[in-house]
Amino acid sequence: MTSTKKDIDLHKTLQRQIRRLNLPDSPEVEKLLQLVNTTYQENDRSRRLLETSMQLMSDEVLDLNNKIKNEANLKIEKAERRSSLALEANSDFLWDWSLKDKSVYINNVLKERLGFKNNQLSDRRSQWIHTIYKEDQEKIFLAMQSYIKKETPTFTVEHRLVNSDGSIMWALNRGQVVEWGDKGQPLRMIGTLIDITQNKKNELELIESKKLAEKANQAKSEFLANMSHEIRTPMNGIIGMTQIFDSSQLDSKQKEHLAAIKKSSEILLGLINNILDLSKIEAGCMDIENIDFDLIETCTDVTKILRANAEKKGVTIDFNYDDNMPSYINGDDGRLKQILFNIIGNSIKFTEKGKITFDLTKSKNNYQFKISDTGIGIKPERLKHIFNKFEQEDSSTNRKFGGTGLGLSITKKIIELLEGTIEVTSKVGQGTCFQFTLPLKEAKAQKEKAEVIIKHEDFNLSGKHILLVEDNFINSTVVTALLKRNNIKVTVAGNGQEALDTINEIPFDLVLMDCQMPIMDGYEATQEIRATENNEAISKVPIIALTASAIKGDREKCFNIGMNDYLTKPIKENDLIVCINKWIHN
Repeated sequence: MTSTKKDIDLHKTLQRQIRRLNLPDSPEVEKLLQLVNTTYQENDRSRRLLETSMQLMSDEVLDLNNKIKNEANLKIEKAERRSSLALEANSDFLWDWSLKDKSVYINNVLKERLGFKNNQLSDRRSQWIHTIYKEDQEKIFLAMQSYIKKETPTFTVEHRLVNSDGSIMWALNRGQVVEWGDKGQPLRMIGTLIDITQNKKNELELIESKKLAEKANQAKSEFLANMSHEIRTPMNGIIGMTQIFDSSQLDSKQKEHLAAIKKSSEILLGLINNILDLSKIEAGCMDIENIDFDLIETCTDVTKILRANAEKKGVTIDFNYDDNMPSYINGDDGRLKQILFNIIGNSIKFTEKGKITFDLTKSKNNYQFKISDTGIGIKPERLKHIFNKFEQEDSSTNRKFGGTGLGLSITKKIIELLEGTIEVTSKVGQGTCFQFTLPLKEAKAQKEKAEVIIKHEDFNLSGKHILLVEDNFINSTVVTALLKRNNIKVTVAGNGQEALDTINEIPFDLVLMDCQMPIMDGYEATQEIRATENNEAISKVPIIALTASAIKGDREKCFNIGMNDYLTKPIKENDLIVCINKWIHN
């Protein structure tokens, strides 16, 4: 190698190439070698610079990444410390459940409520689960599963917790998932507990109070049923005897006395019916029917019946209505009659002279009933109490006109049951106006007029043989007399057992069965009769209940055990004979 080549600080790669090529010495070669050598050296410097730069960048990125990671961890730790402090500082009962490590954190407030010191209850789920009432654990699990599967929008459940002393705490538990895994699995839940022990205690007391109230209502219903039976039984004797003597040969004084007995009996019976109606309404047991009936005919009938009493006092009753008004409607005509009898009857009672006007109008599906009188009127301070139970205008009115003050109270309650309203206006010495509105619907089919009046004189029951099962001597005497004067043969049994013995020996066309009797009542006797008929495949004898009870369910009970019909004491002769004819001839 020439001195020129030696003088150049040759790059190692260039030296290897010169040895392999054996280049000659010349100025041109030397310049070329210098140029190539410079290029190699500059390339090495650039490469080293790039490597240095890359190393520096990698270190900076790593440092920056570590710095960010450290800052993030610090923030998480700081947030968790804040969360922990918040849980501890909060006066509410809070819990934090990590599903990853199965730990449950509850704040000290909840631990203290359960009677545990801070170190007595660890964060392990296995220990926390023992504080949950055993019978409620499955309920909580099912509620949790339902929430996690998104079958319910929230996790909410009521359950019991067991305090350290063994006492029970009722809690309303609410929670939600705050951290989900990559596969949608829940990783962490937080929630609150609300102590509802007192609420549950109040709820249990309310349930117990309701049970006691139901027992009291049941006792009241039983009392009313017994009272109804005990009063209606002698009432049947009184009214029945008046019916028998009414057709007898009596002088004018005797007829006057008989009319007084009959009137008193009707008043007493009305009082009994009012008390029973009030009891049914207050117990929510009053039945409301929806049948098609002729509204104008119903109102006309009530007016006709009451007009006789009004005219005795010199008071007229006018009934006014629009001839174009649809007459055939759907509703409860029986309750409407009761309302009209109470209001118009009340107007007759307190009207000494003048007239009573009954106006019927219609607006859409609402029918307005307006009853105005020219009576004594009602004082303003008493007007607001007019619909209260046992209220009358004043004590002197009570003494003069009689009554208990139940009629208008029952009337208002029935109107409200029919989804109607009632109001009253009055001026002392000028009269009173009652106005009530009922939502009545027009009947789908119009009524075909057919006047049919059924009277017992129209039937021939001569020679028919009836078994009367009745333990009360007076009632037995009354019914026997009513039957015999219609030429019906009667055999009397004093109780259900006597009835069974008699009916096995003698065939009867019909049985009149009292319900409440000693030894064997009418219900049991009827069941025995029907069982015998079913076993021997013989024709069934009609059985009609004669009951002094008028409580809801009695009629259904009679039908369910096999009775064919139902008559309530006091029994009217026409109703009795019409019912007997219906079952004997059909």
